[in-house]
Amino acid sequence: MTRRGWCRTALSPSHLPGLDYSLNPYKGCAHNCVYCYAPPLLHMDRNRWPDVEARINIPQVLRREVKVKKPGIVGLSTVTDPYQPAEKKFELTRKCLPLLLKRGFSANVQTKSDLVLRDRDLLGSSDRVAVGITITTLDEDLSNALEPGAPPPHRRLQAVKALAEAGIYTYVFWGPLLPSLDEESLPAYVEAFASHGAREIMVDMLHVKPGVTAGLSAVLPPDRAALFEQRLRGDYYPRILEAVERACRGRIPLTRAFADRGGP
Repeated sequence: MTRRGWCRTALSPSHLPGLDYSLNPYKGCAHNCVYCYAPPLLHMDRNRWPDVEARINIPQVLRREVKVKKPGIVGLSTVTDPYQPAEKKFELTRKCLPLLLKRGFSANVQTKSDLVLRDRDLLGSSDRVAVGITITTLDEDLSNALEPGAPPPHRRLQAVKALAEAGIYTYVFWGPLLPSLDEESLPAYVEAFASHGAREIMVDMLHVKPGVTAGLSAVLPPDRAALFEQRLRGDYYPRILEAVERACRGRIPLTRAFADRGGP
């Protein structure tokens, strides 16, 4: 059950490239992704991360702040998903979006959820909106193991298509690149993302924060867990990132996430 909470600040300075502010209507995330970097970043117990808090006063706080803060690009959200299941009930993201756009702010939304389609009317009302759909794998079984609370990959791909058809700038956040990927599978991924209307691919590697390795071992078959561990110790990411660049060349623009700060 989602608990109610309150915030003192809505717009926080962002240290991520391309973002001026972060806006997190929720604390915690019901998607409960095994590889999530946010709990250790916020010094939270990973087991408590799915215990979500809805910051129910954030629209009121934001309404005050947008009147006095300099317009910029706002990331929704930077440490939790703005369209996780609690959003269906509380609609905090939906309430915040028009407050930002009416005051000249831009919104960069990143989510794993096709619930974002509910807000096509708002997202399509301004050319200052970009939506990133996070897709780590097209393997439904692997996604179910690593992202147990998130919608399956095929629904996220359909969300990319629907947003693009609505005229919204839509990109795929392909991150983290899971160590199960082989070079020969990359062109099929790139083609799937591009053919569904993504305008750009943003890619990131798996950042092994505290608790991640143990979490992977707990949910993956032993052979796949061993493969992950082996590749994470070797030169897998330099090679696979170069291969991703080759697969995207001439087909779709590619950006390396966090390239100038070494990852989150």
